[in-house]
This record gives sequence, structure tokens and C-alpha cells, in this order.
Amino acid sequence: MRPRSITRRLSPIAWTLACLLLVPLPASTGATREEVLPSGSSLIAPSVLWAGTMDPERLLGINETFWSAGINGSGQNIAIIDTGIRASHEAFAGKAINWTDVTSEASPVPIDLDGIEAGHGTMCASIVAGNSSTYKGIAPGADITVVKMFHVDGGSITADNVDALAAVNRVLALSPALQIKVASLSWGDDNASDGNDALSQITENLVDGGLVTVVAAGNVVYSGKPAHVAAPGASEKVITVGSLDQLQFNVASFSLPGPTADNRVKPDIIAPGVSILGASHVSDTSYKVAQGTSFSTPIVSGIATLLVERYPTMDHYLLKHLFCVTALECIYTRGAPDAREGWGIVNPAGVVAAIGNEWSMDAPLAASILMNRSSARSFFTRVHLIAGVTHRFAFSSSAGESGMLDGRAEAYLYHATPAADGVPGLVARSNAGIMLFSPDTTGEYILAIKPLPRAWSDGGGNLAMPFTITHATDFTIQASWAIGIAGTVAVAMLVIAMARELQGIMQWTWKGFKKRRKV
Repeated sequence: MRPRSITRRLSPIAWTLACLLLVPLPASTGATREEVLPSGSSLIAPSVLWAGTMDPERLLGINETFWSAGINGSGQNIAIIDTGIRASHEAFAGKAINWTDVTSEASPVPIDLDGIEAGHGTMCASIVAGNSSTYKGIAPGADITVVKMFHVDGGSITADNVDALAAVNRVLALSPALQIKVASLSWGDDNASDGNDALSQITENLVDGGLVTVVAAGNVVYSGKPAHVAAPGASEKVITVGSLDQLQFNVASFSLPGPTADNRVKPDIIAPGVSILGASHVSDTSYKVAQGTSFSTPIVSGIATLLVERYPTMDHYLLKHLFCVTALECIYTRGAPDAREGWGIVNPAGVVAAIGNEWSMDAPLAASILMNRSSARSFFTRVHLIAGVTHRFAFSSSAGESGMLDGRAEAYLYHATPAADGVPGLVARSNAGIMLFSPDTTGEYILAIKPLPRAWSDGGGNLAMPFTITHATDFTIQASWAIGIAGTVAVAMLVIAMARELQGIMQWTWKGFKKRRKV
């Protein structure tokens, strides 16, 4: 068992750390980065949308959505189960770090391991919650609980199911006192899985214990194996994260695809995983650039932490549901999840909108999609729909033409309540001007307008799409038809009456005329 590396397999029972190409970033120059980017063609050319940055915080709008509102992870505690941590690094200065080493090494003080995946835990922890004058993670105000479950064996970093179980149990034991709400796991094994294997079941204990549990999908390790998402990312319960190559706007070529061995869609979502900057364990001031699903995972874990802070009653399944519902496609699959990107790119602003927006549908709703603003790249609102009634949503652009914004966006309708495994229920979609839906049950639904992949690059990444939504039910539709029919009948009856009246007048006049002729 070892951390997910895409370099080589270390042993038949090895796990892998989901990392790739850890490249030191020279401390003297904040911009020098040397890395080998994954090969693969781009579906959409990079645009100025990325504003010349590879920073996930700017790409995903963390500041705009959370930090500017005072949501930065303060009062939260995130569990990082990994290779350890260099606690003295400046990125963790002033931060409470709870430490446990559950391995046979049993280090009483925080350490991180050297080896092929050197400093893996330090890197992941900094991406989640690092906070210094020069570097910030996604949730910089959060504290962290680090459980070291990997050890060095014959020069290789490895672990086994016993270590995993001990690490998970330690997190669950500490959770009540430390108020741990999120667990981040950037590792897994090399074997195909249907989610019923021992490692997946061990990991699911975290979900059952009330923690939002985020797991790496894993990377292509070597030719032939693994070919698909393996344990514990194959678990039905966890949130499984693949990598977005944000430089190419495509799923990263190293990111393991689904499906699982029992043909379920995995990963659930993707997040930036190329050219990710994080703390290095080499010194207290060094940083490095890396890529891999290992580093997509703490980005999502950090977002989960911010959402839990903003919405304290948020649980794992609701958050998984909202992550999937609000995700944005970089590969067009008509709103359905696929085996490469799952439901799409994590969209934290969309989650906030899906929770906070509600439309009564009494009057037309005007809104806009602004591709150069992370908080406005999509639109979500809750609607209350009545069972046994056909609901008609009509969409038009500000110019008045019908249709979904010139083929650049589509409308979707989802159940607002998560299913047992947190996977969304997509009940209707439309890329035309009309969407019809007749629900079986009365309740809350989420209406979404999402940009299609082409919208990200059209207009140089500055595309603006204002639109208006109107709503009607078959009651109002039938009523309008009835009014029209009644009007038509009334006119017809009036015409008949007038004709009869005219006929009577003509008959009376003709009779009078004949009488006058006889005189």
C-alpha cells in the first residue's frame, strides 16, 4: 500500500499516493516553475478567463464567494490522513495542529516522510489550510488534525489496511472534541473495485461518523493497472475527485477515469490538478509545484470546509449532492455525468446559489451568466413544483429571441433532496426555449442554467448572457386556452344571432314590400 504516484508500482500490495511530478519551487524566485505537463489535446483553447493565473483560489472564486464575506475556515478543523507534516513550515505558523502517528514508527512529534512522494502530507495540508504572508490555502483560517498512516519500508513509502483502519478510528475518536467536520484522503490502492472491498468500507466509516469525506480518484500509475478509479475512490458514499487540467481546460490525462467495477460513475467531480503550488517539507520556507489528483482533493476539502462553516448543518450527503448538481462541464455530455469528469468542475459559487436562491415563479425572472465572474458563471434557484401538473419553463435572451442563449447554455432541473448516496436526480433538461416537466411528487427542485463548454472561451472568456425565465402550469395554459375558446364561441354566437336578426329584418321587409305591391 502506498500513496498514489504515477511513477511506478512499488509492491504487489502497495497503495499509491495520488500525486505526480513534485517539482521544487525555488524560494528566491516566486515565479520559476519547471514541470512536465501531461500530454493530450485540448477540447477548448485556454482563454483570458484564467487571467494568466494557475491559482485555484482565483480560478474558483474563493475570495469572491467566501473570504470577502469573512468565511475563511476559522473555527473549523480538517483531518488530513497522509504521510505526515512539516509543522514548523511558515504556511502553518500560528495554526493548531493535532498530531498522531498510528504507524509502527510512532513519532511523538510531527514529521513528514522522504521518498518518491516526499512531503506529500505537507503539500496536501498547505493546499487545504496553509496561511502565511506569501501563501494561502483554500481555508486558511482552519486548524488541522494530521494522522500519519504511512511509513517507510525498504526505502518505499507504504501502508496497509491495518494502518488505514487505525487512522480512520483515530480521526473518529478525536472528532467530537476537536469538532472535525471534513476528512481529506489523497491515496488509494491499485485494484479495481466495486466499493465493497475492505479499504473502501474502512473509509466509509468516516462518512458514517458524520464527516464530509473527500477522496482522490487516483492517477495512471503504469500501463495496464489501474485503468479505472480504485479503492477507496470507488466507494459509493465518498466524494471522489479527479483532476482538471486548467491550462488546457480538459480532464487531466493522468486522472483515473471511471466507471467502477460495478459500472457506477466515478469520479464525482473534478478540480484543478495541474501546476498546483504548495508547501515543501524540505525547509520552513520552501514551496513546490505539483500535479495529480492528490492535490485536487485538498482543494475540494478546503471548499467543503468553507461551506460547512457557512452552513453549519451541512452534512456529507447534501454537500455531495450540491457539488454534483452545481458542477460545470468541460466535456459536453448533456448534463449527465460521465466517466472522465463525473458531473464536472467543482463550482463553489453555484453551491451557495443553489442553497440561497428561491423563485416563487409568480413573475418572470431576469438573470445573467457572466463568464468572467466566478460567482455568476452559472445560475441556480430553488422552485416549488406541484405533482400532477405540467410545469412549463420558457427561456429567452434579453434580445427577446427564444432558445438557450445561442447554444451556449442549457437548462436542467434536479431534485433538491439528495438520494441515499448523494448522487443527484436529473429530471429534465432543455437546450431549446421550452422545458416541460410533470413531477410525481410535490416538493423542492433546483432549476439550473449552466454554460456549455464553448461558453468558457467564446468572447475571449468575457461572454455575458442575460436571460429571462417565465413559468406556467397546465392550469394556466388550459385557462388561457379556455378563455380563447370561450371568446371564439362567444363571437360565433354573436355572429349567428346577428345573422338571425338580419334574416328576420329582411323577411319582415320583404313581406311589407309584397303587401304594398298588392295595394
